[in-house]
Amino acid sequence: MLEKVNSATLVKIDVGSHSDAYTLFESLNNRGVPLTAIDLIKNKVLAKLEGLQAGSIDKHYNSWKKVIEALGDDYAVQERFFRQYYNGFKRDLKRVVSVPVATKSNLMLVYEKLINSAPQQFLEDIKRLSDLYAKLMCYREIEGQPQFAIALRSLERVQGASAYLLLMLLLDKRESLCLDYEQLTALVEFLVSFFVRRNTTDLPPTRDLTRIFMDIADAVQDLQSDDILGRIERELISHSASDEQFRISLQGPIYEENKGVCRFVLCALEEEQMTKESWGDLWKIEGKQYVWTIEHIFPQGDNIPVSWVDMIAGGDAELALKYRDEYAHCLGNLTISGYNSALGNKSFEDKQHRTDKKGRPVGYNNGLSLNTQLITEDCWTVEKINARTGELVERILSKYALQKG
Repeated sequence: MLEKVNSATLVKIDVGSHSDAYTLFESLNNRGVPLTAIDLIKNKVLAKLEGLQAGSIDKHYNSWKKVIEALGDDYAVQERFFRQYYNGFKRDLKRVVSVPVATKSNLMLVYEKLINSAPQQFLEDIKRLSDLYAKLMCYREIEGQPQFAIALRSLERVQGASAYLLLMLLLDKRESLCLDYEQLTALVEFLVSFFVRRNTTDLPPTRDLTRIFMDIADAVQDLQSDDILGRIERELISHSASDEQFRISLQGPIYEENKGVCRFVLCALEEEQMTKESWGDLWKIEGKQYVWTIEHIFPQGDNIPVSWVDMIAGGDAELALKYRDEYAHCLGNLTISGYNSALGNKSFEDKQHRTDKKGRPVGYNNGLSLNTQLITEDCWTVEKINARTGELVERILSKYALQKG
């Protein structure tokens, strides 16, 4: 070890700014744990405040810790917050630094200028806004607003985080914009419908979402109350897929295209039929996986069991493969089960009436409304898959309509 230490070469590299330091670390640090943009932002703001002797550095460090505690340990979430803070509040911040959009590559350039301009105010702002962001992600409760929290949970589950930059702005300026929580709840429910359609059709494209919500965030600051909601709805409808495009995507192999939105709509349809007595948490997680998962009625695997070849294709193995490729991932062939692994390639009859060792139902007789039809059928065919797909598509089109009535 001594020999290695004595033969080591230390290289000192001076750079002119923290943004240059970030670029350097990205280029050179391909081992160990690299300094992230968030680390550099922290170091910059604390160093700046210490240099200004603006109060106790311990106080400022504790404020920073509260920001990170609010955002959680996931670095992707932390970075997204800092990008969305600039993008959502660009109207207020562009006098200090103006870029078209905050991205991973220019994040340090943006924040170096913001911190240099007013480090104390910057730290106060991100502390306040990170707390709001935690509420948007349902990490923290919004006291007395259960319906708003339910809507936000649905937005998170349908992968609608792109809208957080707009919602963070509206929450922060709620009083001056004359918005109440009933209006905000209605807005989030509209956003859920927008993202169900967007994530099903890929319209508008992912690359356009940040710019769309930035433009909306800028525009609504000149409006108030219902005018804000109306403007947001009109803008998003203008970018969204038509009902016909939505219908076509729903009729296709939705599981293959987007498993997340597929699971979301199936769970939403099931929850719609639940009562207080029959309520079950379809989003429960054990370990890192959902307890309730998507089950393919006609199996999706490569080796189609003989019982299924006989039932769905009259014994024609090649036709069964063709049907599997065309229909296995369609809505009509999908349901929800807490015992997916126990069903797998079982015959249709086994899946209908399967029980565990204690005689409890773990097949399609598990009490879910999505399975009501399945336990009454005597066989499962392409015609029945198509019919069930049509029924589910109509329910989803109605539930996630952007224009009511």
